[in-house]
Order: sequence, then structure tokens, then C-alpha cells
Amino acid sequence: MSKFNHYAVQLDDIVKVALKEYTDAVERLKKAEAGKRDHPRPTSDLADASHVAAAARAEAEYAEASKALHDAKVKMQGTYREQIKQTRRELEAEVTKAYMADPAKVDTVALELLKSGILGPGEYVHMWNEAVKTENHTMARLIGKYAGEAAAARAEKHGTTDPDAAQMRQVENAARQYDGRERMAAFDHMVDLYERACREPEALANLPRWEKFTAGTVEAF
Repeated sequence: MSKFNHYAVQLDDIVKVALKEYTDAVERLKKAEAGKRDHPRPTSDLADASHVAAAARAEAEYAEASKALHDAKVKMQGTYREQIKQTRRELEAEVTKAYMADPAKVDTVALELLKSGILGPGEYVHMWNEAVKTENHTMARLIGKYAGEAAAARAEKHGTTDPDAAQMRQVENAARQYDGRERMAAFDHMVDLYERACREPEALANLPRWEKFTAGTVEAF
């Protein structure tokens, strides 16, 4: 769980409200349809007044239930979708800010070690892991830069398949991708599931299905 977790929780809350409104509307319509079947409109003018009233109530409830389901679909595709888009914009802005280089985050002692050229592949990996664990994005990028330079120098002497060079390149490549993209990808995965539910609500818009596919993502976000 990271400091961005509340955005995943916010998305989860929005979707759960949307899906509950939809599934409740579906159940209401099913009951209304059953009510219409149980209380059909009398075909005779001599029908008992209570039967006529029951049929009228059943038809009125069916009309209201049909409208409620329509409104739930509209909100899924409109109001709640816009709320999700706004949440994503806020997440993206915070991620971008968090991963910006910050001079105050530079560990000058560690930087001198990186500049010295004495580090081995395991030491680059260790420093990288520590920077990631403490969420020091600035140092993580610097470590990746120097690991890449060391990998290039090592490969020039020992060939591109040298295992030490390969290990340092892994640090370099990880640093290049250490920009918050995994947070956005995880968020967008959940958004995609919701979009599919909007397109195919009859098949996908239910809470158990949503929770099955997203609970782990929200917890780890």
C-alpha cells in the first residue's frame, strides 16, 4: 500500500455505489415484472375494483422500475464515469509531482559513492532497493543512471553478455520505468473493468465480480 492508495479506494467506492444502484434497479424491475404477471389488467368491465387497483399499482410500479433502471444505466455512463475521470486526473497530477526530481532528496554521500565507480552490481541493486523502499525517487533515478554507465563500461571490456553488466543494466532499466506508470496502469486496469460493465451491464455489472477482480489491486495500490 502506498500514499496513492486513497485514489484506488475512492475509485472502488464510486464503482460500488454505481453497481449497487444498477443491481438494485435490476432486482426492482424483476419484481415489478412478476407483479404485472400476477396482477394483469382485467379485460372485463365487471372486474372487481380491488383487482383493477392492484393491476394499476403493478403497472405503475413497472413503469417506475423501468425508469429507475434506465436512470441507473445513464448514471453509470455519465455521472459516475465523470467522477472516475476526475479521480484519475487527481491521481496523475500527484504521481507526476511525487516522481519529479527533488534536490532535497539527493543523498550526497551515496552520490559520491556512485561517482567513484567502485560499486559492483550487487551494490547497485542494494542501493536501488533501498531507494525504492524509502520512496526516494530522485536517488532511484540517479542510481539507475550510474548503473547504466557502469554497465556500458563493463560491457565494453567483457562483452554485452557479461552477467555483471546485465545485472547493472537491469537496475538502469528499472530506473527508467520508475516514474509511477505502474500506479496509473493499475488504476486504468480497474477503470477498464468498469468501462466494460458500462458497455455490458447485464453481463458484468455486479459487485461480486468487481470485488473478485479488484480487491487485491485496491489493497496493494
